[in-house]
Amino acid sequence: MERHIGPELRILQNMLIRHIQNAVNSVPPQGISGPNVYLLKVLKEHEGEEIFQRDLEKVLSITKSTCSKVLSTLEDRGLVKRLPVKDARFNKICLTPLGSEFVEKTDAIIEAFERRFTAGFSPEERAQLFSFFDRLKANIAE
Repeated sequence: MERHIGPELRILQNMLIRHIQNAVNSVPPQGISGPNVYLLKVLKEHEGEEIFQRDLEKVLSITKSTCSKVLSTLEDRGLVKRLPVKDARFNKICLTPLGSEFVEKTDAIIEAFERRFTAGFSPEERAQLFSFFDRLKANIAE
């Protein structure tokens, strides 16, 4: 049977999400999904900057409605807050102290998983893999 990239990526994504979800569930508050952890990581990496919902949508390649739902969930859990800015149409998104602590605790878990996931890859192979990902994303965006 011929293999296709789409299904292979989907299977890999499911495996990644499942493993990260299991690991992250050991850190309170439990029940934060793996993909939502990445949203929190983006906020942590840009702490001190004005980050808006549209920025998260773009970086994570998610729709406006998905991002809004995720932010509402994370806000209800006390991990993020929306703060008004001069332009009343927008709110900047910030981590709360609880959200920041959560990211710090899960960072180590994710880094350990990343090392396990890429075990046996040379630095050159990792760079090549990311190059392939970039080309796939560019091809889809065309």
